[in-house]
Amino acid sequence: EHHYNDFVACLPYLGSSIKILEDQLDELIVETATKRKQWPKKILVHTIQTMKAEQEMLKLYQPVVTPEEIRPQPSQDTYIADLKQVTEVASEQIGEAMKAFSNADLGLTPELPSASTVKPVFLEGWAVVTPFAARNFTFT
Repeated sequence: EHHYNDFVACLPYLGSSIKILEDQLDELIVETATKRKQWPKKILVHTIQTMKAEQEMLKLYQPVVTPEEIRPQPSQDTYIADLKQVTEVASEQIGEAMKAFSNADLGLTPELPSASTVKPVFLEGWAVVTPFAARNFTFT
């Protein structure tokens, strides 16, 4: 009961402390809301000033070295012309080959060479025999 009485006696002081804290919180909320309205305007002003300064700096820019047009040497002209002609011919040949592949009948099966047309090759005393000739070739 002693502790309860002490607690009840402190309630008026706690109430006034809470009231002070609530007032301080309200002041902070109002201050923050005001800054949220004002600061973007201040930031915008500085941003515009910075952009204008950058544009002025770009107007003052001048290249240190004047660029020159790159021209091929006269000896390269014939080489480039020949290369161009060879490239055009190769391109035409590749195009014709692609057309031939598209027209080819790829359903046919290739014929294997007969064993009688394949002959062994002798290199320094060794007989080199292809797989097709191995069936009909006997070592003597």
